[in-house]
Amino acid sequence: MRLGSAPAIALQAPRTLRTNSLVSGFTPEDCLNKFMIGLLRAAEARKAERLEQERQQREWKEQERKRIELERRRYEEEQRLRQLDKQISAWQKSQQIRAYVEAVRQRAIQKHGQITPGSELEKWIMWATRWADGFDPLTDTPPALSHDSD
Repeated sequence: MRLGSAPAIALQAPRTLRTNSLVSGFTPEDCLNKFMIGLLRAAEARKAERLEQERQQREWKEQERKRIELERRRYEEEQRLRQLDKQISAWQKSQQIRAYVEAVRQRAIQKHGQITPGSELEKWIMWATRWADGFDPLTDTPPALSHDSD
């Protein structure tokens, strides 16, 4: 043996293994091939499982995104409906005030023939009309609180 060189070793299956392998019909190479094939199949199965899990996770995320979007739309629709209800209530209130002011005006005209300019009744009618306009969402009049009180 020379210095610096590794001894040559012949690798062979033990005689009993070679003999038994031949009897069973499989050589060590056949066993190794079957092992490698099994390993590759196991790796492919694991990869398929991972891909399926990723697909399911993507599907779940998409469903969650859709659920959140639907919830957001429902919330927005509820807010719009609440706003509509408020506008209807304000409009109805403005109509009630106007109807009442008109009834007071008609009653005063029936009783006195006219409403005296500058009278307390005329000031009240103007004030109540401003309030009605302030409640009415269909007018551009700001709320009556911004008007100077008479």
